Amino acid sequence: MPGNFLSTPEFRRLVEAANSVRRRSQWNDRLSHWEKPASVSEEGTILRAENNVKSALATDPWFAIQQVEVAQQGSYFNNTNVRTEADIDIRVVHPNIQIEYGAGVTPQEGWQAMGYQRPMLSNEDASSELRQRIRKVLEAKFGVANVKVGTKAIKVSGITGSRADVDVVPVTNLHFLRRSTNPAYLEVVEGVALLPEYGDLIFNFPKQHHSNGIAKRTNTKHRFKKVVRSTKRMRADMAETYPVANRIPSFLVECLIYLVEDEFFCVEEDDRYLRLKRVLGRLSTILASPTAEITALEINDVKLLFGPHQPWELREAREFVRSALEWMGE
Repeated sequence: MPGNFLSTPEFRRLVEAANSVRRRSQWNDRLSHWEKPASVSEEGTILRAENNVKSALATDPWFAIQQVEVAQQGSYFNNTNVRTEADIDIRVVHPNIQIEYGAGVTPQEGWQAMGYQRPMLSNEDASSELRQRIRKVLEAKFGVANVKVGTKAIKVSGITGSRADVDVVPVTNLHFLRRSTNPAYLEVVEGVALLPEYGDLIFNFPKQHHSNGIAKRTNTKHRFKKVVRSTKRMRADMAETYPVANRIPSFLVECLIYLVEDEFFCVEEDDRYLRLKRVLGRLSTILASPTAEITALEINDVKLLFGPHQPWELREAREFVRSALEWMGE
């Protein structure tokens, strides 16, 4: 019955969506703000937090003895963070190497070809020791109340106006060995391996992500990262009306926009509004492909974007893009 439909959540959602439709000029004004990176003051709190963490790690000589490296990763490092997103991810890398093998590559062949030697610490022991020492020095520096140990990262809470939140991620090196174009040789894909307190190993490729993002920015006339930031801000803008937006992490947004071919960012007649709609429209088509789940890659061009190893599903990405286009109006 029509009267019953008027009281349903679906009807309320449609009304909210209709009321949210902005004039094109309003959208362009908003997008011009959304596409900007962190402000100067936010940048200062982020760098201050990073330096504080590094100085804490320097108090324990074990990190230097073990030749542990500290590096940035995440949206701040990749310059896709948005205003009001004042935080930073730092990876702390133990030199141990987690070795994984591609199709047709045996451990014996890999070890012989690469000249690997047994480490003094197993990867499990190295990861455990690394995590414990990071927690200890951070609690000594910032106080137990400001340090939260998660299954993957150790979070240091920020102080408004002083320092940003920091996620410190303990990892080891990763070598993924696979056949090169010449089957007689092996190719090494370098990444990092995270052994969470619970669950399976997680493999990431932050260096490839960073370099591919820079190339995409250049190839799209510096528009790729602006569109990423705008989409992230729109995700927050629409979350109350479209709950799926709350299930789409920042990393996934960045990877989804990366899937869209360069030329869709480079139509000179497009203003910000039309460019974002063009990119999202193309993304909708890409995700609708029956092969999307087995072909779409993360920005690193190594790891599948969808599958049982990921905390999100293809259907959620499709729903998010469809909802974003609806939110922007016709």
